[in-house]
Formats: sequence, structure tokens, C-alpha cells
Amino acid sequence: MQLVVNMEYLAQDSKSGRYRYRRRVPGELIKLIGKREFSISLKTTDQRLALERYDRVHREVELEIEAARAMDPADADHRATLQTLRKHNLVAPTLKSLAPVTFQADPETFTKFTDAALRAPDHEFDRIVEAKFFGVQEPPLRLSKATQAYLDEHRDGDNENDLRKQTKLVVDLVREVTKESDPLVEAIDIDVAYAFRDAMRAKGSARGTIKRRINTIRALLNFAKQRFQLTAYVNPFSGLDVPKTASDRRAKDSRLPLTVEEIKRCNPFVMAKNADIADLWTMMMFTGARPRELLGLEWQDVDLDHDVPHVIIRPNGIRGVKTDTSVRKVPLVGRALEVSRSRAKQAAKQAHGAVPVFPRYASASGYNTASNLMTKAMKQAGVWERITKVPYSLRHSHKDWMRRVAPEYWVNLIHGHAQGGIAANYGGDDMLDQLSRYLEQACRTAGVWDLN
Repeated sequence: MQLVVNMEYLAQDSKSGRYRYRRRVPGELIKLIGKREFSISLKTTDQRLALERYDRVHREVELEIEAARAMDPADADHRATLQTLRKHNLVAPTLKSLAPVTFQADPETFTKFTDAALRAPDHEFDRIVEAKFFGVQEPPLRLSKATQAYLDEHRDGDNENDLRKQTKLVVDLVREVTKESDPLVEAIDIDVAYAFRDAMRAKGSARGTIKRRINTIRALLNFAKQRFQLTAYVNPFSGLDVPKTASDRRAKDSRLPLTVEEIKRCNPFVMAKNADIADLWTMMMFTGARPRELLGLEWQDVDLDHDVPHVIIRPNGIRGVKTDTSVRKVPLVGRALEVSRSRAKQAAKQAHGAVPVFPRYASASGYNTASNLMTKAMKQAGVWERITKVPYSLRHSHKDWMRRVAPEYWVNLIHGHAQGGIAANYGGDDMLDQLSRYLEQACRTAGVWDLN
């Protein structure tokens, strides 16, 4: 079998017969990468073995070039200068800035820089001389660098995917209001903060949404201030108020529950979409869980063999949770239990481990698609109303049903509103049996237990 590889950078030494990977460094990256050429021995005279090793080395070089191109020019230049100075033992490994070196102040260091420049290759000569006479200053922090550090700090967190999404939204808006593709962090001042808030107002965002976005950008900038020691920087989003408007006051608690009659009207249209949407709607009705909580379920979160079958709402690889108290166990009763058992049977061998219960919609785009399909069904039934009557209204309906039969404490446990709720308390008394009885009683009293 013949290997097909890019042979452009493969060279063979005429004397030793050994193969090498040789490639010129792009001119604009020479100073950053610190050399003019990649020359890497493949350590063999065998052509086939050289070809196998060539592919790996080529990928590594491509990654190094790509990483160099992605760096901010000022940051790249600063890093390359420090690398050169450290290479010639002119500065300490931890030093990030340097004052100009003068003969009068420090003749020994001045001479040391001069000698190093004379010995250095051409691409390092200029850096040493420039550092000697003009010093080295750490470049100001750009938003892109702060954002990457912030996301790296939270890598593999319970809500990493959602954090990345929310962070991108606020960063894009900062860029929009500053009209800068990559603004300086210290240039994000109080005027930018007010422009950020007012831009969201102009787009029709709800007050709660604006406050959440402000919380996100505030957290990012607070991290940047600490991580990069911006001691003089004042985060303009700290304490930024979002006053209530007349529309906010009208919108307060404006999301209404669906009546049982409205649910009856919606059901035929929901069931006609597809099995996943039908099952999701049913589980929302019988558990009171948020749509994203159910769409993010993995089979390891579903325990159908327990004395009280239930699902565990907790962070996983698909989604995070809204708050710490959202972590909980919710019994499966009535048609929610039937749906879960049916899906487990259909999934067969896949119904275990970190496998989504709703694989078609187990993603950020999937959540939106599922919501749009349920919204379409509600519109077809003549039930949907902007803001007030939406798929999430089922959760409000469920809470009303629960309030009629259970004390508030138990209602909060079911919906994840209790402080320090059951929180997937393994080995403790989860009170699932009592929760299950309340759930069944609520659904029966509301009249949805046998609803088709």
C-alpha cells in the first residue's frame, strides 16, 4: 500500500542518506518562532519509515505555525523578545518587562547586551538591540486574551458549554458597542458598560436577560483583573444598574401557566411532531422539569430499577444546571414513567452510561429546535402568546398543580427551588416515596393523569 503524503518538505542528506523535514518559516513569523527554518531529522535512511514519520512531524509544524499566526501581534512580539533575551541569559525567566539599559547606570549589563547581539543570528540581533536601548514593556491586555484565559480556567467545568456560549454573546456585544474587533480590556470603561446595557435594551431584551449578560461580562473582567494583575482597573460593570421600565413592570411574572383545557388543545399537535417532542412534552407535564433539564438527560441519570423510579437532574457532559439547588431527584409517575420505560426499551443496549435520552436534541441547537417545534404546535392549537404562553409555561402549570396538594417545601424540592434541596443526596433519605405521592396526587387533582 503506497503512502500519500505532502512531499514538499522532505529532503535527504546526500552524504549520510538520512531524511529530514526542512521548511522555511514564514517571514512574518521568524521573530516569533525564533528561527528561519524548521530542520528536523527523521532519523532514518529508509524511505518508507521516513514517510511515516514525516506526516507526524508535518502536523506538529503546522500546529506551531497556526498557533503563531493566531497570536496578537503585540503579544507575540513581546513573547518573542523575552524568549530571545532568556536564551542569551540577559534576563531572569520570570521577568516580563525591562527598562532601557545604559552604560552609565549598569556598564556590565550594557556590555553583556552588546556581546550577545554581536553573537546572535540576524533575526535575534534587532530584538536584543531594541530591548537594550528602548526596554521591554508588556503589551496591554486585549479582550481576546482575557476571554481565552477565562475559558481555559473553567475548562471541563460542569457548565463549560453554556459558559462558552454566554461568554461569546457578551464579548460579541462589547465588540459591537466599542466598534473594535479586539478592544483593550482597560479601555472597557463606564461608557462602554452603559452602551452595552442600552444596546440590549434597544434590541428588546428583557431586564432579567440584561442582568444575566452583565453578570457574565462582569465575571470575565473580574477574572482578567485578578489573573493579569490590572491593579488600577475598575470594572465598570460592577454595580451597573438595570432600572425597571414600564414594560418590565408589565412583564413581571407575565409568563402564565397553561390551563388543562389549553394543554388538551395542544396535545394532538405536539404528538404529531415526532416521538421525541411528544415524549419531552409528556415528561415536562408530569415532572415539572425545565425543557433543557430533560433534553440534557443521560441514561446514567435515569433509574428505572429503583423502588421509586426517578431521574437525576445534575450537570453532565451535555448541559449544566441553572443553580446549585437545581440538582435534585425527581420521581417518574404516570405517563412520564411509561415514556421513560418505552424509550429505555427502544434504546436497548444504548440505555446506559453517558448516552443522551433525547439524542436528537441533546445540544444547544437541539434545544432551540425542540422549543421551536413545541411553539409551533402551540400556535397551531391557538394557544401560544408571546412571552405569556410558551412551552416553558408547562412548568408554571405543574407548580400550580403541586401547590394545591403539597406544602411549599415539597413543591420546591420537586422544582429545584429549595435551598440545599435533595441535591442528589446518595445514601441519604431522598424522600422519593413522599415526592412520588405528591406528584401523582397533583396530576390526578389537576385532571391530566389520564389526559390524551
